[in-house]
Amino acid sequence: MMEISKVDHILRAAGHATGRSVFVLVSSAAIFAWRTAVPPEMAMTREADLFAYDVDPETAEQVADEIDGVLGQSSQFDQTYGYYCDGVGPDTAILPS
Repeated sequence: MMEISKVDHILRAAGHATGRSVFVLVSSAAIFAWRTAVPPEMAMTREADLFAYDVDPETAEQVADEIDGVLGQSSQFDQTYGYYCDGVGPDTAILPS
């Protein structure tokens, strides 16, 4: 089950792994950026999806690959902590302008 502390941990680890400091959370884990109380049915995941903010498409793909390699499903991070992060691109979700 996802929690805000796990999302924070993922964001810190993604920054450390990629050298980036600003990410966009997408998928169900994004609710933790907006709410302090999250319904349990929205937290029933082991993953967070994110992409690096304000980078060109080629760099975004590279950062997503770095995230997958270090924090992705079945990575050492996942095996150690029991949750993981998928690196995605800005085209994964249709976001408002």
